[in-house]
Amino acid sequence: MKNLGWFLGVLLIASCEFPRPADVGPKDGAPDDAAPDDAGVMDGPASVSTNCQLTAIEPALANTDDTVTIEGTFADTVTVNFPGGTSAPATVLGPHRATIIVPASATAGDLTITTCGSTVGPVPFRRASFQMGLGMFGAELDQASGAHQMTKLVTARDSHTATVIGGHLYIVGGVGSGGSLNSVEAAVINADGTLGPFTIAGDVTLATARQAHTAVAIGNRLYVLGGLGIGALSSVEQATIGPDGLLGTFATVAGVTLTTARQGHTSAVIGNYLYVFGGFGGSALNSIERAAINTDGSLGPFMTVSGVSLAAARYGHTTTIVGNKLYIIGGAGSGGTLRDVEQATINADGSLGPFEAAAGVMLSAARTTHSAVVLGKAIYVVGGVGASGSLTSVEQLAINDDSSLKAVAPATGVSLTSARRGHAAVVLGNYFYVFGGAGGSYLNSVETASINISGGLEALIPAPGVMFTFQRTKPTMAVVGNYLYAIGGAFFPGGNSIERSTISTDGTLAPFSVVPDIVTMASHGLHTIAIIGNYIYIVGGDNGGSLDTVERALINPDSSLGAFAIVPGVTLRTARAYHTSVIVGNYLYVFGGVKSSGGAQISVNSTERAQINADGTLQTFSTVSNNSLTAVRSGQGTAIVGGHVYIVGGDDSAAPPSLEQSTIQADGSLGAFSIVAGVGFTIQRFLFSITLTGPYLNILGGSVSIGSGLDATIVERSNTTADGTLKPFKTFGTSIPVLRSSHTTPTFGNYVYIAGGLSKSVDWLQLK
Repeated sequence: MKNLGWFLGVLLIASCEFPRPADVGPKDGAPDDAAPDDAGVMDGPASVSTNCQLTAIEPALANTDDTVTIEGTFADTVTVNFPGGTSAPATVLGPHRATIIVPASATAGDLTITTCGSTVGPVPFRRASFQMGLGMFGAELDQASGAHQMTKLVTARDSHTATVIGGHLYIVGGVGSGGSLNSVEAAVINADGTLGPFTIAGDVTLATARQAHTAVAIGNRLYVLGGLGIGALSSVEQATIGPDGLLGTFATVAGVTLTTARQGHTSAVIGNYLYVFGGFGGSALNSIERAAINTDGSLGPFMTVSGVSLAAARYGHTTTIVGNKLYIIGGAGSGGTLRDVEQATINADGSLGPFEAAAGVMLSAARTTHSAVVLGKAIYVVGGVGASGSLTSVEQLAINDDSSLKAVAPATGVSLTSARRGHAAVVLGNYFYVFGGAGGSYLNSVETASINISGGLEALIPAPGVMFTFQRTKPTMAVVGNYLYAIGGAFFPGGNSIERSTISTDGTLAPFSVVPDIVTMASHGLHTIAIIGNYIYIVGGDNGGSLDTVERALINPDSSLGAFAIVPGVTLRTARAYHTSVIVGNYLYVFGGVKSSGGAQISVNSTERAQINADGTLQTFSTVSNNSLTAVRSGQGTAIVGGHVYIVGGDDSAAPPSLEQSTIQADGSLGAFSIVAGVGFTIQRFLFSITLTGPYLNILGGSVSIGSGLDATIVERSNTTADGTLKPFKTFGTSIPVLRSSHTTPTFGNYVYIAGGLSKSVDWLQLK
């Protein structure tokens, strides 16, 4: 299954025949008959041919006009074929490295190269249309357009790895309360960057329980290297990656071991080699070893790289490649935790120059077992452990045009919500995730930050040929795997039908079609949905009168839906429509809306919640009296920003165009709601859509009032601050050319989609 989550995932390898460069290992493991090169790898005669390779691209997420580096083995000319259909000649630096400037027409998907007379690859690549960096971290998902539960690891663990493969995220090994782990957890990656629930892959375990290892996906293999089991390990394991992205069982790779048993090391693919840097093996190590990557994705033997070593022995560091530079950041050595950054030049043949201190670059806080990610023109260093214990802080290393680093500075307003070390981290969709680790204890929690720091919206673009089968007023929409589901909002015709569209890897939509044989129990409109574990819930709504019922359907492993059924024993305390819902901690909250009374609809300000069980089922709803809204509201918007729940706008004679908020407590409960002084809409509206793009909370369209029946095209937004509070709303240049209310705006990839309401059409706004 393909979706937007995998763009930092599998490093695929393909091949074509051409004369082997002098520093390339023998073809397909053939015997060597020449002198070893500087890495101890024997080379065959120059007349022996080998296969071209495309092993990696760095970075795999970039902006227009950025320069990215292609790794592998090439002929003298290389043409890069970007997703989106644009091809351009690369600048070939040498037999194993080339560079290319990202064109504006590139999208997301498979990138290939044409060289040696053949097309080889692919590797995943994505062009982001917005400025990248790290926004605020949060323990809850944004949930601006629907309630969605943040997933947790099944097993609290530290010193594990996280790897994106196809449409799945795998968490491998680590250490828990019982010692080193051999278990593997997996979650489906949805196209909007959210995750399905983690489950233990019962038939996939490591051959040796290990922690502080590394994991690298190459071709159709996932390799796990070294780590700590009963002492430092030198063994290498591999699992086969199936066409569907599922892993086979792990097995030790015969004849391939690290030359030095080590834990707390790092790994990187450079040229046609897999490198291993530093680590701990009885003492801190400064040695570097590498193995040649064969054209089928298998590895040659590891050998120590002679003449090149780290400037300082260290473990628990991170390794980052930027252009022709490789950076080693922080870690621990014989003298304790380190602040320094060292660098080496990467040569065109994939070899390394000497390591030396990066002049003038020191972390402000010494740290080890942290994570690091390149986003735009900066490296972000996240969490870890320092002299005072586990850290929440994030530091930013700015990147110059020549790939050198500027001085380090704290990332303003960005910190983890929980101090953690030994966590794993990946980018999925428009979010940076951290998984598990340890603070005062082993953690199974997950938190995330937006990587969109610009948050702008381009003019609306029609989606040609993308329309609902039925006009849908106030439908709900859910991204599940690579499907976008539209649920409810169609009364007659359409009734209780469900439609879905397939989301392409570049974020565009296929035409919607009705899902056969799957219908809701009632013809819902003005309801809410919640995705909890493996279930999708429909809460309340209107069917000629307000409903108190809750329906649910099972989400199948292939992201299809099972049959909907009424959840027995779970009903709202107050039947309602026009309400909103979010998930905070282990509770599903429902706010405001209207109830039917004597043939009239009366707005309410009550809040109720249901506790979420570990298996994704719900307990019964109960009214939460201390969380009532300050005003009766219906057709409002609700969003989680930072540590706050915001209730925005809505229609009632007693409700001005105001905004109120509640602070999320440590136990997942909510504080009392209060009006946010000085923050309101420029015009009163309800039945609008609400979405978060980077640091902005956006309000799109809606009805000005029930009595007037007028609909707004105006888009306004509020800038969020570092602590999650909002600034006053302001209009800006973007507007919706078609009058819309009772619509919805799912966001994924480079786009915000506008769907439903007064039109069957689907439009989009591009993020910028």
